[in-house]
Amino acid sequence: KINYAYNVGGVEESVKVVNREFDLDINKYVKVSFDGLVDVIDYIGGININITESERNSKPFKVIAT
Repeated sequence: KINYAYNVGGVEESVKVVNREFDLDINKYVKVSFDGLVDVIDYIGGININITESERNSKPFKVIAT
């Protein structure tokens, strides 16, 4: 529903759907491109994602060790 709403009416329609489906009252948002999201994550020092061994071994999945 959210993806469809975005395709039909952009962010505004997506917010309406999220508010209705999850009984929320979102009235402000920030739209960030994927590259912008990467920059934000880098700025805050990265994020940790815990994955299982089977997820790690599934394809296509690339584990970057740090």
